[in-house]
Amino acid sequence: MNAPPAAELTIDRLFDSPALAGPVPTAVRISADGSRVFYLRGGADDKNRLDLWEYDVCERRSRRLLDSRDLPSRAAALSVEERARRERQRTAVQSGILEYALRADGRALLIVFNGDLFYFDPQRPADGTLRPIAPSMSAATDATISPRGGYLGYVRGQNLHIYDLAAAGERALTADGGGAVKNGMAEFVAQEEMRRSTGYWWSPDERRIAFLRVDESPLPTMRRLQIEADEIAAIAERYPAAGGANVLIRLGVVELPDGAVTWIDLGADPDIYIARVQWLPDGKRLAIQRESRDQRRLDLLFADALHGHSRVVLTEKCDTWVELNDDLTFLTGSREFLWASNRDGFTHLYLYDDQGRLRRRVTAGNAPSRASTSGGASYTSAPMSTIRLDARSTRRRSTPATRPRRGVSRKATAST
Repeated sequence: MNAPPAAELTIDRLFDSPALAGPVPTAVRISADGSRVFYLRGGADDKNRLDLWEYDVCERRSRRLLDSRDLPSRAAALSVEERARRERQRTAVQSGILEYALRADGRALLIVFNGDLFYFDPQRPADGTLRPIAPSMSAATDATISPRGGYLGYVRGQNLHIYDLAAAGERALTADGGGAVKNGMAEFVAQEEMRRSTGYWWSPDERRIAFLRVDESPLPTMRRLQIEADEIAAIAERYPAAGGANVLIRLGVVELPDGAVTWIDLGADPDIYIARVQWLPDGKRLAIQRESRDQRRLDLLFADALHGHSRVVLTEKCDTWVELNDDLTFLTGSREFLWASNRDGFTHLYLYDDQGRLRRRVTAGNAPSRASTSGGASYTSAPMSTIRLDARSTRRRSTPATRPRRGVSRKATAST
């Protein structure tokens, strides 16, 4: 029996639907108990239209939780800011469900669909599964669920908002956003060059939110060409050209009960970048990574969220530029943290106490290392190795790889 002749593989077919490699999961999230995996996946007839799926680990079975075609849509036009944000996230050509947030216990999700918000609880009866949140003509972006699940956070109209799920009420936490001022949003450089797409952070007890206030008024307005399949448009936007003016940036902490804001001391030099922000486990202090404009110095600051005081805990320097990473990890049950640095030519992990004193180097060798947490215990991992840490000991579980990595290494230096 002769096989049918193969169809010609054209350039058009390479990029058409269905995808030759099959649907590819994106935005993967794992529930806290590890029993379920949530993800977005394109449809069989349109690889760029994403639906929400769930994989049950025990049953080894996938099911579609939400079909984006079933969601109500107002088909609102995207703002220039949101279109640019999607370009930077490489989702501009996609449609359907592009963003969602998972509650910490994995029992509910927050869906962002064409600027509208929907709270989705698979455990509830079918008639109450999908709950619209604060419908508005203004689109919501960067939606999150608070750590304990009591609130939703999002940006609307360049202001930071929260939604109280129990009281079913929305409240704006900032009011001066608009024009050149953006609250709770990541500025151009953060999104494009620093892999930071958000501008606000929940405290662990969800009583406070740290947020950035970005004022772009010092930046000159430039025009860039927006090239799409059927049109070319000239878009005016404020752009931080090299050697030119920078945005004015402030970091505030807003108290949810009364809306009071405490402004954090970021130092005397306003010409800086805020590369990373995260809360310490106590919920009273912030860890801030402040980078110089030339990107050759990175300071780790600890700040008092109640009074605004800050201090430099450690500093990384490099003659070219300091690599940013997401490997600042605070150890459970300890006043110590892991810090990643490539000061010896490879990215390795160092153990510091909360006063900025170096306790010891944790990893070594000619291979990069990463930090993570699992089951409440912090550990580090490099190729073929795992080192489990607690407040008392370090235990190596396997032998690390020692094969050198080829290429030019850039060494940073550190000080405290």
